[in-house]
Amino acid sequence: MSTREERLSLLAARGERERQELAAAIDEVRVQAEAKYRRVTSLGFWGGTLAAGATSAYRFFGRNSFSARVHRWSTLGSLTVSLLRFVIRLFR
Repeated sequence: MSTREERLSLLAARGERERQELAAAIDEVRVQAEAKYRRVTSLGFWGGTLAAGATSAYRFFGRNSFSARVHRWSTLGSLTVSLLRFVIRLFR
């Protein structure tokens, strides 16, 4: 083999080795990026779920919600019934 052919084969081998190293490095970066993407989307999903749950709970159990009004009225009704029973027992 001539010197030129040897240099070409060495350069071709070096190029192939560098391509493989570059492909491995790109693969590693891709895997890390996918893992980060999965973490971020998971955090976004759970953050959205938590926000939706908190909003629903506030609307359902908040101060002016239907549930709160029912609770206030049922408490008032329970107290009224208890007082009526007490008054009835007093005058019996």
